Amino acid sequence: MAEEYNWPIDDIRAASGAKNDSTGNGGFTLFSFPPTTSTGRMPLLDPSALAARSGSVLPSDPARRLTIILTSVVVVVAAAACGGFVFLQNKDATQAAFDSCQQSVSIYQQSTDRLKKTVESVQPATQVTADAVADPATLDNLQKAISDTQNVPQITNDCNPSAGIGQNKSVDDNITKQTRDLGTKSENVLDASNAVLKSKDAKEAQAARLDLTNQLKDVQLFFSSAAASKADPAARTQLSDAINQAQQLVSTNQIMSTTVYKNAAGALQGAVDNVNKSSLS
Repeated sequence: MAEEYNWPIDDIRAASGAKNDSTGNGGFTLFSFPPTTSTGRMPLLDPSALAARSGSVLPSDPARRLTIILTSVVVVVAAAACGGFVFLQNKDATQAAFDSCQQSVSIYQQSTDRLKKTVESVQPATQVTADAVADPATLDNLQKAISDTQNVPQITNDCNPSAGIGQNKSVDDNITKQTRDLGTKSENVLDASNAVLKSKDAKEAQAARLDLTNQLKDVQLFFSSAAASKADPAARTQLSDAINQAQQLVSTNQIMSTTVYKNAAGALQGAVDNVNKSSLS
């Protein structure tokens, strides 16, 4: 059995007290609605009006219409400007990556030239012989450092203005790493050269100290001789001071520079000459 539904129209009829007519047929009730026109008839809607309501219609007020138009223009322009800014940002970043890559290529080339000049500048150190240094191993280290500069790769300019940021950055990073390697090679050559020169200075200082030690022995014998005893007291005092200074230099374990030992030797010789001159006068 079908279920009966109580439709809203049935509620209206019941509320209005609808009754059957005398013929027994179902009666009907008229419902009065407020008229929309002076004739009491409801006008048909204009389809064009319906279409107009379904869309966005500019108001008839000119001021409001101008405001809406200007607002729409501003929104469109702002959106275009935002998109243009993002585009320019990407373009600037791409150009910056390419420029940085190009600069790294230039720096690498300059570093290559600098390395060659560094090797040329240490040529005097390469002429030092093994018997002229305190530690011959320094000469071997210098030759090894110079030989290492011969293995310098020649890079190609792979920077591409049409490539993306990542590609140019990868090339840039690789060239930068190779440039650092050139710097390390250059530093190794300079350090090895300095080590040779210091070893040479140490050998020369040792020789100058030995010369001063031998000279000091001879001067001490002279100071105690009869000839020196006849010299002027001031000359003997000068010689005594020079002997004491030389003794301090040769008795310490610290190695001084060659110049220090040679100056002490010169002071000794000068004091001896004054004593000889004084004893003859």
